[in-house]
Amino acid sequence: MPPLSKSIRIFLIASGAMLLLMMLFYPFGYDQAAFSVGGDMVLKNGAVPFRDFLDTKPPFIFYIYSVSLFIFGHHDWSIRAFDILFHFAALFYFYKVLVSVLKNEDHALLSCFLYVILYTTSGYWMTAQTETFAIIPSVVIFYHTERFLSARGKLFGNALAIGLASTTLFFLKSTLMTVPLASLIFLLYMKRDGKSYKFAFASIAATLISSALYIYYLSSVGALGRFVEIFAWVREYGAIDPLFSWDTIGNVYLRNFPVNLVLAYSPAILIASVLCLYMVWKHRKSNTQSAKHYLYIHLGLQVILGLLAVAYERKCFPYHYSRVFWAMAPLAIAGLIDIYNSIRTNIHGKKRLALYAFVILLMMPPLYRIGSQPIRWAVVQLFDLQLGQTRRQDYPLDDMQNLGKKYSSELSTNDNVFFWGNHVGAYFYLNRLPTTLLLTNTPLVTSWAPQHWRDTMMAQLRRSSPKLFITERRDFKGFINFTEFDSWENLQAWDSLRMYLEQNYTYRDSVGVYRIFDRNQQ
Repeated sequence: MPPLSKSIRIFLIASGAMLLLMMLFYPFGYDQAAFSVGGDMVLKNGAVPFRDFLDTKPPFIFYIYSVSLFIFGHHDWSIRAFDILFHFAALFYFYKVLVSVLKNEDHALLSCFLYVILYTTSGYWMTAQTETFAIIPSVVIFYHTERFLSARGKLFGNALAIGLASTTLFFLKSTLMTVPLASLIFLLYMKRDGKSYKFAFASIAATLISSALYIYYLSSVGALGRFVEIFAWVREYGAIDPLFSWDTIGNVYLRNFPVNLVLAYSPAILIASVLCLYMVWKHRKSNTQSAKHYLYIHLGLQVILGLLAVAYERKCFPYHYSRVFWAMAPLAIAGLIDIYNSIRTNIHGKKRLALYAFVILLMMPPLYRIGSQPIRWAVVQLFDLQLGQTRRQDYPLDDMQNLGKKYSSELSTNDNVFFWGNHVGAYFYLNRLPTTLLLTNTPLVTSWAPQHWRDTMMAQLRRSSPKLFITERRDFKGFINFTEFDSWENLQAWDSLRMYLEQNYTYRDSVGVYRIFDRNQQ
């Protein structure tokens, strides 16, 4: 492929920056709302995840959201602004790393541009997730493993960087630990000598020590017990779909996993990545095998183990696949360059144009989502179009916003609110914080939740005596909480909560799916 011209490089950088900036217009999704409410508690109340509130995600994501709210204020676009700045920094670092290891600026730039397309077009629901913020620690682990193998930097310096990055990944999401595992496997594939074993041991020790320090912190602030309980809860959550049952094999491994894999990446990117790895494997014993080819093996291991982790989680939501966008992009670009060169060399005339068009067609769905996500939401927000809720009928975005507009002004500074439901953006738009350990009600409505969680919530609810009691209807989330009811029905099934509501509150109003109850006068 001929070198990229200056004008093309400027176009790629400007287009990538524009796509990132358009994320500023993305509204809250389900997870972003919960993370923002938890982050607000951390920022304003000094709350500690697990001690002061429950969620099924590890703690670091709430600290990230609290930083975004600290910098940009109490806005639903704050995390988007933070995500944009984060990605400008992350992609600059990623570009520098790729230039360092690939020795090819064009390949590095195209890889970053492809990452931007994959990430931004995944949409408002799938961005600003825990996997989002894994790119920097993932690239740190990849880079410092390569630095050690190329005898650059001090052994313990590289190992310390890997240990800290690995700990960050673990407390973002435990299954992200495939990143250091893939690098360790690659390290021992490349070199099995005393120095390599020493480096591996130092990296593992740095990970364990830094993780132990954070766990000690959780213990010292009284959060460790519930942190362990959440891990037990998540284990039960995962066991709902057994790893090797016929139902899991048919519905997850053979249907949901491959379908969402194609939707996340496109056929062309997957084919190009496989082609790149095939060519590396085919020439693995050739004298022409270069250091760059070994890098592709490293990246390939990251992709394979990362995707195996997605299959292991067995939920296969589209954002899960974003954990390996960074590793897939250089492989896909290498494969696409090979495809381009082959067509350019061997095909002529209209057939060449037809094949180029066919490859572009195979780049769908990420390409068409440029219009349906970043461009669409920019237009919606700039021109104040009421299209937010019609896009997902099961997601009450407008109802959350209307609830905030209607009731936030009548609440005094000391008035508390209790929310029972799934879409906790209600708290955020009311500019109120939970006074119980609940964000979403998911942990408490599952059959395997510890009884003392429910007891604690009820005690906190009685003590705080909130002015408004808000419940949600038509928010069935059986694929998450494995019940057959929506939140209102779950409330009716919990006798002590239902009786508390009936004895202390009077129905006042409904805003969409939200039912509002006023506290009775004492």
